[in-house]
Amino acid sequence: MNAPLRKSLEGILIGAALTLGAAAGCSSPDDGCDKGYKPSGCRENEPPTGILRVTVTISSMNPRVPIAVYYGTVDANDVAFVDTLDQTTREYSVPNREYAVTAKYAAIIDHASATVYSIEGGSLSPDHADYCDGTCYTEGTLELGATYP
Repeated sequence: MNAPLRKSLEGILIGAALTLGAAAGCSSPDDGCDKGYKPSGCRENEPPTGILRVTVTISSMNPRVPIAVYYGTVDANDVAFVDTLDQTTREYSVPNREYAVTAKYAAIIDHASATVYSIEGGSLSPDHADYCDGTCYTEGTLELGATYP
């Protein structure tokens, strides 16, 4: 075999070996990333909304529970919406941000009728999973339990 042809074949073989080695390195646990790669259908942008799940206590004394959902804290008095629940849990699709909820209950305290408010708050943000080749996002869920014992 002549020298120029041998050098060409060696170059091709070395190039092929380097390419195969690099490709094998991408799936190797030794590549420094043990998180795996993004699945198909990965949402690469943060969703603007999430799920607000409100839980209340339904009882014979409170078969329907009025709630008020606030942006931020109850003290800010910025009402997002009101509703009356006749089931223990209801979900709402809302923008990501901080929320608070109040639930109004009828009660008997020391043999007298009373009104009791349950207040709960928190922050809604997207859930995410980090992978070797980026981050995937899903809608987050904020669970607010404005229950009454």
